[in-house]
Amino acid sequence: MVYVEEPEVGKVVKKGEVLTTVESVKAVSEVYAPVSGKILGWNEELKERAELIVGDPYSRGWIVLIEIAYREEPNSPLAQRNT
Repeated sequence: MVYVEEPEVGKVVKKGEVLTTVESVKAVSEVYAPVSGKILGWNEELKERAELIVGDPYSRGWIVLIEIAYREEPNSPLAQRNT
């Protein structure tokens, strides 16, 4: 990873919507919301160290903090989302 687009803090997203994009040396990819809710913050360390997403995804490489809108939604498959 070489770049992470800063997501809009305060934005309300639906499960499956694009949260942000990430860029590697060879491609740009979209990152989708795993749940519906409000973006409360994002990992500003990624501005300087985007590679943390790959190198330390379960600790320092997190991308956004989302306040979950529907408690039951994290247990439902992304493929079954309502749009």
